[in-house]
Amino acid sequence: MKLARDEALLMSMTEIAELADVKRPVVSTWRRRYPGFPQPVTEERGQQLFDAARIVDWLVETGRAGRSEIEGDLRVHTLARLGARLPSSTLIPALTALICLRHLSGDEPLDDETPGLMARLREQADEIDPDDELLASEIRGLRASWLPAAVDELVEAAWSTQGAFERIMQVRDRLGAADMSSGRLDPVLESLVAGLADARARADREGEVRLVDPYAGVSDLLAAVAGTLRDDQVLHVTACCADPLAARLTRRRLAVRDVPEVEYEVRTDPDGCLDEATIVVTQLPYRPAEERSAALSLNALNDLLLPLSRGAAAIVVAPADTTAALDPTGDAGVLRGELLTSGSVKAVIRLPGGLAPIAPDTRSRCGCSPLTTRSGNAAWCCWPTCPTALSLPDWSMPLSPTCWPGATSSSTPMPTPASTPSLPRSARWSPRRAL
Repeated sequence: MKLARDEALLMSMTEIAELADVKRPVVSTWRRRYPGFPQPVTEERGQQLFDAARIVDWLVETGRAGRSEIEGDLRVHTLARLGARLPSSTLIPALTALICLRHLSGDEPLDDETPGLMARLREQADEIDPDDELLASEIRGLRASWLPAAVDELVEAAWSTQGAFERIMQVRDRLGAADMSSGRLDPVLESLVAGLADARARADREGEVRLVDPYAGVSDLLAAVAGTLRDDQVLHVTACCADPLAARLTRRRLAVRDVPEVEYEVRTDPDGCLDEATIVVTQLPYRPAEERSAALSLNALNDLLLPLSRGAAAIVVAPADTTAALDPTGDAGVLRGELLTSGSVKAVIRLPGGLAPIAPDTRSRCGCSPLTTRSGNAAWCCWPTCPTALSLPDWSMPLSPTCWPGATSSSTPMPTPASTPSLPRSARWSPRRAL
């Protein structure tokens, strides 16, 4: 184990660039220009490797990074390097299970540096999760004895178990979990959906929020909305995850957020899940282009709205073709017309293909490239059977290009919530009559 952890402290020039959030040639310039830049300590398959601890010290001492900012990224680098030896389907479940185990065990370190660590963790997991709905299987199957200590380091660097868990979810692509990111939204769009849902105001108004995602995946949108609530506000969550492994991960994610077990339900069958919802946030499941059609998407949207109770809100991310020019006499055109005349649809935001990338000053320091959507999207904002007295939440500010130069509104501008981020480049509000 000692050897493996020593190896994890080595990094290539490309990895140094990712850690420092610069381009690869910048690192070459640093080596050439500054005599104090650390020298490589070994070579692997023709690639020079550097002591990661010395690199971090140099970046901090020269003012190129803050230690508190960079320590967490170094832990991610460690996990990515060591985790490359594990199957991609194993690493994320193991990491999140260990973080959740630590959280539910009073946030005590997992590795106390005494013999019998793995057996003790398995016994602990069985006590905490006797029905094996959360983490027991993942802990029982764990063979990498270095992983608990690495998780402890990540939690300390992230200042909390929740911070560590969300950090893992942010960089899951880098850790090899591409299968968990097939429908992943740009973080800016996640924030926009959470702002439009306005869960905090609803909780203040109604005393609680009943939040549902019928296509939750690994619960990114649920986490984004839950993160807008205060600790004193009551949250009930229902997540529908068709994949049992995603369902287990979602339970861990909610548990680490301290959502009481009696206040959340994670199921694989969505039937009936919308009946008591007050807020629905979801992304319609991705379909390949050859299987996708506006009619299918609009039917799915309609199916979501029908069971909702009076005054409930639904923010649905759908393919852009739901806002495209349609034959008004065709199936899709007729269905969209019915939706728009029902009074339920309050706004539609058209988002172009390949969402605008994260601006350099807000890009994650881990060096991960932000994901873009395969095609354009649209966010449908719906308040089914909404009483006329209920208005959209705190709509006061026009679209602003403050963060996203080039953001535009339609010819009849609709306001955007003051609490939400500016829309991505070329996003535009679409008045219903334009559809």
